[in-house]
Amino acid sequence: MEKTAAEKNARAKKMMLWFGMISMTMTFAGLTSAYVVSSSRADWLTSFELPTVFLYSTLLIFLSSITFFLGKNALNQGNVLLQKTFLWATLGLTLLFVYFQFTGFSQVIAKDIILQEQQVQSQPPFFTYLFYFTLLTFLVD
Repeated sequence: MEKTAAEKNARAKKMMLWFGMISMTMTFAGLTSAYVVSSSRADWLTSFELPTVFLYSTLLIFLSSITFFLGKNALNQGNVLLQKTFLWATLGLTLLFVYFQFTGFSQVIAKDIILQEQQVQSQPPFFTYLFYFTLLTFLVD
């Protein structure tokens, strides 16, 4: 039985989605593994505490995922008004997330920790991982 073009298109999109999700998972797993292994290095920064604003931004991105999911469910049920409300909430939470990320990195830079660590001859691996995780979070969202 021959499949229609729409069925083939839907199947291709589903495979691309799976490929993307697996690729993102592997990327974050690789960076997490590198972070754990590198934390035993002699030049690893041990006295640094992330500003609490990063905790809030993590909560915001988690909440935005929930509101996005709820908006999708509302759309599937035909409730367009509720769907729009959840999508606006998702946008607001995402913008707050970006603001909190910039605020957090401003606090890190204000502590002058990055500049002090760059005086060492080698690149500080802790901040390299921190920036890569943040960059990937922005790209994935």
